[in-house]
Amino acid sequence: MDELTQLDCEECAGKIKLLCPSEVISLLYQVPDWDLAIKVEEEEEKLTRVFKIRKYVQALKFTNVIAELAESEGHHPQIILEYGQVSVAWWTHTLNGLHINDFILAARTSKIFAADYVLNQ
Repeated sequence: MDELTQLDCEECAGKIKLLCPSEVISLLYQVPDWDLAIKVEEEEEKLTRVFKIRKYVQALKFTNVIAELAESEGHHPQIILEYGQVSVAWWTHTLNGLHINDFILAARTSKIFAADYVLNQ
């Protein structure tokens, strides 16, 4: 996971391509707490994870930190804030699927959670 957090996101303009299935599988091993969700009707793959955070205010802070990360990279996830948890889904909207940027940002999201929110439970 640390390798991914050190990578820079690629510009999503131009000729970017979806990751092939073998690339997705390989990268999934680097973000072990994330799941691959496939929306069959839209043929769209997403990286998803639910972060358990007991205190609502802490969950809200985590949501805002992820929103700031997304804005700084120009790559925006789905974030669902609920009592006791925050669900995050990364995918590349323009491709309707997964790109290396999604794995980079998933790894960074996990790192933020581990550093600042696991101990504050």
